[in-house]
Amino acid sequence: MCVSWASATVDARMTVSMSRCWRAVQIGRIPLAHVLSAERREMRAELSVRRALVETRAQFIVTVRGLLRSWGLHAPKCDAQNFVLNVDRMVRAEQLPKNRHAQLSPLMSALKTIDPQIKALDAAP
Repeated sequence: MCVSWASATVDARMTVSMSRCWRAVQIGRIPLAHVLSAERREMRAELSVRRALVETRAQFIVTVRGLLRSWGLHAPKCDAQNFVLNVDRMVRAEQLPKNRHAQLSPLMSALKTIDPQIKALDAAP
């Protein structure tokens, strides 16, 4: 198994941080009730990742909608999961010129990868 320097550093910092935390609990500086269980810390990490993906998706959608509006086009209202499909329909219907589609392509590609990642997080036990 290959461990990178960065992950080893993070692991070491977490170990030091946790030992300091437990030391603070032992001497009474932090009540035990304020120390999260391992399960809670894991859940918070998962929720943080999900929140970052959702925020990124929302920002990309807002950016694409703004660009479409600036070009005199309008994407129909829809939920975030169907946004990529609606823009693809605009492309197939030739409502979106090819040069504009090329400009949106990086954002659309990212959106296509973000949605399945959010769904996978939601489906995880």
